[in-house]
Amino acid sequence: MKPLFYDVECAACDGAGFVDAATGESLGKDDAPFQMRAYIARLESQVATLQRMQPYESSNRRGPHGSHFTGD
Repeated sequence: MKPLFYDVECAACDGAGFVDAATGESLGKDDAPFQMRAYIARLESQVATLQRMQPYESSNRRGPHGSHFTGD
């Protein structure tokens, strides 16, 4: 029996997940780590932004009768 699901590396990106926007070819082994670091930095920035927004949007139950207090 063959497994139903399996992982295969993408031929276009050599399994890295990044291709050159202009040519569609895989990035070189030298460029891939830089692009991955930039991608991770963008994701960390998004996470930080979402974490800053969360306390305001979540219910803090500090208002009258346990309602949401916004501090306005």
